[in-house]
Amino acid sequence: MTEASLAAQKSLRNHLVADTDLIALVPAADIRDSNARPERFPCIILGEATVVGADAPCMSISELHLTAHVWTREPGTENCKLIAGAVRRAAEGIDEMVDGFDLGFAFDGTRYLRDPDGETAHGVVTFAALAVDLEEAA
Repeated sequence: MTEASLAAQKSLRNHLVADTDLIALVPAADIRDSNARPERFPCIILGEATVVGADAPCMSISELHLTAHVWTREPGTENCKLIAGAVRRAAEGIDEMVDGFDLGFAFDGTRYLRDPDGETAHGVVTFAALAVDLEEAA
């Protein structure tokens, strides 16, 4: 058994690396869970999440908010925005069972930031998801 946000992160990454349009922009090896600031660009860093209980009688349900951080090196934000759009499309309609959780995703929003170094663009794509713990429901 795993944790709801970890199952959702696994699902999200699997969909991102399977999307040929996204992989044409960011190599699959550079779509990862990492704590360090990226060294290779472009890349997508996964892993941040918020988990809120939304339990119902006889069901363990979690409401999740997941982020995918898009990092590029460029003078503006054009490539960052192209990649963020591809991330959104790759995750659109995720509805599957992963590691004992029934997951359903919805796009929540994207925020674009400029790094103080003047060379780095950063986009944060956020997804909302529901995770029903199928082992608890049994």
